[in-house]
Order: sequence, then C-alpha cells, then structure tokens
Amino acid sequence: MPTQFEWLRRIKAVEREYAVVLAAVSHFREVIRHDPLLLPSELQMRDCTAASNGLEATYIVRMFAEFEAGLRQFWQSQRPTRPQMRDLLDRIAARQYVSFDSLSETHAVRELRNGFVHGSDSELEKLSLTQCRSSLCIFFGFLPLQW
Repeated sequence: MPTQFEWLRRIKAVEREYAVVLAAVSHFREVIRHDPLLLPSELQMRDCTAASNGLEATYIVRMFAEFEAGLRQFWQSQRPTRPQMRDLLDRIAARQYVSFDSLSETHAVRELRNGFVHGSDSELEKLSLTQCRSSLCIFFGFLPLQW
C-alpha cells in the first residue's frame, strides 16, 4: 500500500539528484575552461552552458512528474477516472481540504512545468526548484498517510 512518506521521499530525491548534477556540471565547466581538449569533439563550451542553464527547468519537470504520478495513484485508489492535471488538483484539493494557498502554489508549479514542456514559460512566475519542492510536498501533506 503506497504511503504519503514514500511519495514525499521520491519528490525530495529529485531535488537531491539535481544538487549532485549541478555540482558535477559546474565542476566539469571549470575543468574544461582550463583544458578545452577534455570536451568531446562534437561538443562546444556553449553546449555546457546551455546544459547548465536548463538544468533547473529539467529537474522541475522531473519533480512534477513524480508528484503527478503519486497524485494519480492516489486518485486511482479512490476513482477509476483520469482527469486532466488541473482538474485532478482541484478535485483532490476539494476532497482533502487542501488550503487555497497550497492549491494556488501547486497550480503555479504546474503552470511553470507546462511552460517548460510547451515552450511558453516567458510570462510565468519563476520559481526555484526548492520552492517547487516545498509547494508540492505541502500539497502532498494533505493526503492520507496511506491509500
């Protein structure tokens, strides 16, 4: 039987993985700045810069995917439907008495994730990975301990 704790752990694990990859990319950029020959021939320094610049967005998408998987599993334990993510958040929020603030913050993360995936993030509120993790975990905190 799934537990709230397991899903919180999975969401937080994405944040820790991001920290490791960020450190690795930063170190690699410093190393190749001093010795550009270490960069594989098909890559250029701008590729490393692009990877570094897109890292947080990539991990926000991954983190939201974990969050969505947990919510869908919870929803499937209650109902055999598959609503759109916006509706899923609203329905779970109504059934689990999720605070309006928490629901709003979670929708902001969903919209940011959609912006990254669909390429329309220019007008969205910029949230850090840590802010996203916090919002998603708080929302999960309204779910029962087991389902």
